[in-house]
Amino acid sequence: HNLSDSVKQQYRWLVGGARESQPRARQRVGYAECIADRYVDSLDRRDLNTVRDCARDGGSSNVTINKWIDRLKAAFSYAVEEDLIPRNPWAQYRPLPVERRGSRQGTLEHFLAVYACLQPWMQWACRTCLALCLRPGKSELFSLQWKAFDFPHGAVTVFMGKVSRAKTVFPIAEYMAEARERFRLDGEDKDLYVCRGSRGQTVYGYHHSWRKAAQKAERAARLAAEAEERRLKKEAIAAKQAEKEQKQGNAKQRIVEFIDRNFADCNLCAASVAREFMLSENRIYNA
Repeated sequence: HNLSDSVKQQYRWLVGGARESQPRARQRVGYAECIADRYVDSLDRRDLNTVRDCARDGGSSNVTINKWIDRLKAAFSYAVEEDLIPRNPWAQYRPLPVERRGSRQGTLEHFLAVYACLQPWMQWACRTCLALCLRPGKSELFSLQWKAFDFPHGAVTVFMGKVSRAKTVFPIAEYMAEARERFRLDGEDKDLYVCRGSRGQTVYGYHHSWRKAAQKAERAARLAAEAEERRLKKEAIAAKQAEKEQKQGNAKQRIVEFIDRNFADCNLCAASVAREFMLSENRIYNA
C-alpha cells in the first residue's frame, strides 16, 4: 500500500524539521532529527527513547508521542513492504501508557437537553443523522445531497465512505414529509446539500456548535439544580416554622385546659397560673 500524504508530511517534519517555506510552523525542530543520519535497520530501543524524550521536552503528552511514533512505524513498515529494509526496528515495542478516559457516552436525557439548545440547522442535522443512520461529519451527514432521496418510494440511498459501499434506508414518514418540504423550499435543486449551515453554507465541522450547546445545557442544568436546592431549603424552613408554631399552639392549648381543669373556681393571677402549670409540666416530664 502507499503512504498517505499526511503520513509523508509528518514523517518529513519529524525527521527533517520545519522547512524555511513554513515560517508559521509552531515547532521548528523535528522530534526525530536525532536519528536523521542513522540507518533505519540499525535503530534500537535507545533511539526510540531518545525520540520520545525529545517529544516530551517539546511539551507533548504520551498520547501525542504515541501518535508521532506510529507515523514513524508506518513509514518503516512501508519500507519493509518495498524491500528497502529487512524489518521494522520498532514494531515489537509497545506504546507509552496513557491515562484511560472515562466513558463519554450520555443518556437519552442528556441528548435531549443538548438538542434543545442547538441551533435549528443543527437540530435538522441531528434528525437527519438519526433517521438515516449516518455518521456525523463531512464524510456522510454533511455530504448528503438531495439527489439521494427517492420521495415516490420513501427511500434514501447513502454512500458510506468508511466501507466504500452504498446502503438504502427507509426512514419514517414524518421525516420524509419534512424532507420533502425542505426540498421544495430549496427549489428542488438535487445538487444542494441536505444539511447546511445557518446561512446556507457548506458545513465542514459541527463540534464547535455542539460544544456550545452542551455548555449551555450544562449551565441550564446547574441553574435548575441550584433553584431546586433553594426550593427544598425554603420548604424545610417553612416546615420547621410550622412545627414550631404547632408546638406553641399545643402549649397554649394545654395552658387553657390546665386553667379550666384546676382553677375554674379560683381568681388567681396569671403568674400563679403559669407557675402552677410549669410545676405540672415538670412533674409530667419527670414521670
